[in-house]
Amino acid sequence: MIFASGGDRTWNRVRWCLWGLAVILAAWSWRRWPDVQVDFGRELYAPWRLTQGDSLHRDVAWFNGPLSAWWNAFWFKLAGTSLTTLIAVNLALLLLTLELLTDSLRRWAGNAAAAAGGALFLCIFAFGRYASIGNYNFVTPYSHELTHGLILSLGALHLLSRGRSNLSMLGAGLCLGLVFLTKAEVALAASVATVVRLFAAPVGGWRAIFAVGIAIPIVSAYGILSYTLGAQSAPVALLGGWAHLGNSAVRELPFYQAILGSDNPRGNLAHMGRLAVGYLAVSGALVAICMRGTATVLQARTARVGGVFLGLAIMLLGSGLWRQLARPFPVLLLIVLALQVRALLQARGRPGESTRTADALALSLFAFLLMGKMILSPQLRHYGFVLALPASMVLAAVAVGRIPSWLDARGKPGVFFQSTTLGVLAMVMLIHLGESHAWYHRRLFKSWPASTEYEVGSGADAIRARWRGEEMADALADLQQRLGPEDTLLVLPEGVMLNYLLRRRSPTRHVNFMPPELLIWGEETILAELQRSPPDVVAIVHKDTSEYGAARFGWDYGQQIWNWIDDSYERKAVYGAIPLVSSRFGIAIMEPK
Repeated sequence: MIFASGGDRTWNRVRWCLWGLAVILAAWSWRRWPDVQVDFGRELYAPWRLTQGDSLHRDVAWFNGPLSAWWNAFWFKLAGTSLTTLIAVNLALLLLTLELLTDSLRRWAGNAAAAAGGALFLCIFAFGRYASIGNYNFVTPYSHELTHGLILSLGALHLLSRGRSNLSMLGAGLCLGLVFLTKAEVALAASVATVVRLFAAPVGGWRAIFAVGIAIPIVSAYGILSYTLGAQSAPVALLGGWAHLGNSAVRELPFYQAILGSDNPRGNLAHMGRLAVGYLAVSGALVAICMRGTATVLQARTARVGGVFLGLAIMLLGSGLWRQLARPFPVLLLIVLALQVRALLQARGRPGESTRTADALALSLFAFLLMGKMILSPQLRHYGFVLALPASMVLAAVAVGRIPSWLDARGKPGVFFQSTTLGVLAMVMLIHLGESHAWYHRRLFKSWPASTEYEVGSGADAIRARWRGEEMADALADLQQRLGPEDTLLVLPEGVMLNYLLRRRSPTRHVNFMPPELLIWGEETILAELQRSPPDVVAIVHKDTSEYGAARFGWDYGQQIWNWIDDSYERKAVYGAIPLVSSRFGIAIMEPK
C-alpha cells in the first residue's frame, strides 16, 4: 500500500509536502482571490465599521451570526484594517483546516487517504476559482461564517474523538456553541454530527460539560448584543440566519431553488441516480479485477503504474462531466453511512475499533447534512467549496484507504484499486487547477480577447482583478477626488467594496440592495432611511441579477429607490458602459441635483 509504513516519520514528510503545496498555490493565486464587486466587500466593510465603534444590526445590517464579523474586527484592531490582515489570518485558518481534515482521514483510512484528501482540499477547494466571480475559496470567502463554521465543526469532532478529559469536552462544546453564531446550515449539520458522536462510542469526561461549553458562547453573545442593541432586539440578532429561514419569499427566489435543486427535483434526482450508478459500476469493475488477481501478481510496480494510468484514462473519458462530479455524493454517502452503522454495531466490545468507527460515522454524517442546502444538485464549485468539501474527503478516503484495506485483508491486490483511484483524483485535480489558472491568469477561451489585469485598491488593500477591474479602479480614483473625509457613499445595487477601499460609510446601515436584501429588510424601510440620511455621492454599479428572477435594479425591482435617486441626483461620470442599460459592465457616478 502507498504510505503503508514509516509511521509518524512518513506522515511528517507528507505533511511538509502538503504545506509546500499550499505555499505554491498561494503564490500562484496571490491577491486574485476576492471579487472586486460581489460579496467580499461586505466581509471587509462590516468589521471595519465595527472598529469605528459601530454595531452589527444597529449600524450595519447583518443576516448571519455575529461571530465572524467580531472575529475579523478583532484582527483589524490588533493588526490594522486591511485586506492583508484578513489574508494572513485566513491562510493560518486554511492550514488549520488542512490539519484537522488530514488528521481525521489518517486515523480512519490511513496515510494515503489523508495525503489524497489534503491535496484535493488544496487544489480544488482552498484556492480554486471556476467563474468570473471570486470569493469561493478559503482565503477570501464570500461568507466567513461558512469557513469559520466548518473549522469549528471539525474542531468539535476532533476534541470529542481525541480528548480524554473534561477539558476536551468543554472545548468541544465551546466549538459547537461558536458554530451556532455562524451559519444555520453549518450549525444544523454540526449539532447532529456531534450529538451522534457523543453517544455512538465512549468519550472522555462528562457529557454535561459539553452542554455547558455550548451555552458559554451563546450566552456571552446574547449579553454583548443586549448591551449594544437592547434586550428586545438581541434575540433576533443572535439567531442570525435562523431568523430568516421562515421567509418563503426569499426561499422561493430562483437562485436558491437552483442551488437546492428544487427547480427541477425529478430531473435532478434522475441525473443523480444515473451518475451514482456510473460511480458504483466503475468501482465494482475495479473490485472485480482485484478479486480475480492475487496480491503477488498485481502488487508489482508495473501494476501500480498501470493502475494510475487506468485512473487517468477513466477520468479523461468523462472529463466533460467534471462539473457534475459531486452530483451523486448524497447517494454514495448514504451507502457509506449504512456501512458505518453496520460496522459500529459489529465493533461493540472493542473500544479502539468502535471509537474509530464512531469518528468516521460522525464525520460522514456531518458531510451528508452539510450538503443539505444543495442536496438535489450538489457541486464542487460555488457554495460547494465548503458544503461539498467534507463529502469529497470522506469519499476519497473510502476509495483510497478503506476499500484497498478491505481487499488487502482478503489477500487481494488493494494497491491496484488504490493506484487507479489516485490516477482519477490526480486528473480531477489537474482539471480544476487548469480551470482556475484560466480564470486567474489568462483568457478562458482562445476566441475571447485577452484580458488585462488591473490593481484595484493599493498597498495592503490591493486586489489583482481582470473582470470589472478597470472600471472599478477608474471609479475608485474618481470617487477619491469627489468625496470629503466625512462624506457618505451609496453604491447600488451591489459594490460596497468601494466604500471599504475609500473608507467611506454608506448613509444607512444597509450595504447591499439586491432582491434578497430588499425582501428581508423591506424596500420601503430602506428608502425611508435613505430619505432621512441622503448620500453625498451615489455610485450605480451594473449587476445582472437575472438569477433572482429580476434582471435589473430600478427596472425589475427596487423601482421606488431608483425613482428617488433619479429625481434627486444627476449623472456626473461613467466608467465603462452605462450601468443597468447596457448588458456590459459599467459604473455611473451621481451627485445631488
